[in-house]
Amino acid sequence: MTSQDGDVPLFAWIEKTQKWLPYETANTDNCDRYALCGANGFCNIIQSSPVCGCLNGFVPKSPADWDMTDWSNGCVRKTPLNCSGDGFRKLAGMKMPETKSTWFSNTMNLRECKNKCLVKCNCTAYSNLDIRNGGSGCMLWFGDLIDIRVFSENEQEIYIRMAGSELAQDADTLLRMNGSLLVKFVDPAWRLFEEKRPLELAAESLLITCNLSEVLRSIHVGLLCVQENPEDRPNMSIVALMLRDDDTLPQPKQPGFFTERDLNEASYSSNLSKPYSVNDCSISELKPR
Repeated sequence: MTSQDGDVPLFAWIEKTQKWLPYETANTDNCDRYALCGANGFCNIIQSSPVCGCLNGFVPKSPADWDMTDWSNGCVRKTPLNCSGDGFRKLAGMKMPETKSTWFSNTMNLRECKNKCLVKCNCTAYSNLDIRNGGSGCMLWFGDLIDIRVFSENEQEIYIRMAGSELAQDADTLLRMNGSLLVKFVDPAWRLFEEKRPLELAAESLLITCNLSEVLRSIHVGLLCVQENPEDRPNMSIVALMLRDDDTLPQPKQPGFFTERDLNEASYSSNLSKPYSVNDCSISELKPR
């Protein structure tokens, strides 16, 4: 049945309540409906139906209801928080969650805000209060995160508290996936990184399921791991730290396995003492006895 506004409502039958639940309406922005996707869920009208998804690291609380497009129960964590060993995952391009259970300060910077959240075990997220002029102030969220939606025009970033083991597992997965890509495709990886198009290296499925900032960071770290000079390559403990923190990463140099050298290197003649291989390999001429 079409409404007077020309909208076509779609309903799903909810067995538990024995009622029809409107879950989608043509010609309207369903994400404007308050808490449509429940706790720790997000609404995304850009993707195809269904419009609801769980934040990375969360799963539907009631999978059967979720599959029937009843998202009211929201999402729960895959891995419980541990307080002392937790970290944060950065999200961008989202409308901030509702602020009923929040605390704020006008004077704190972002690092102080992070530390404030870490010492409060019930703090689940933090962000700058004001994003102007590089960001200032502090906002802390407590408990479940409600009424989140994808909003690509929003430049504000929010940091979601996650269990340390979850972040370590994700970092290992991202590093392995992008590491294998980088080993196979060092040349295009370096070229895309220099041209500021590194996301073209990642598989589409990875871009959908993972946070883009994490994908970019793992590609950056992967390039650091294939540097020509061993002293420029981070060890695994440093790699894990790089993937978990948000500190500025050192800029990678041209990788050691990059084959397309610049014209100056390529112009060396054979009578110069420069090695034929940048990896200091030698070629021996075999002669019969």
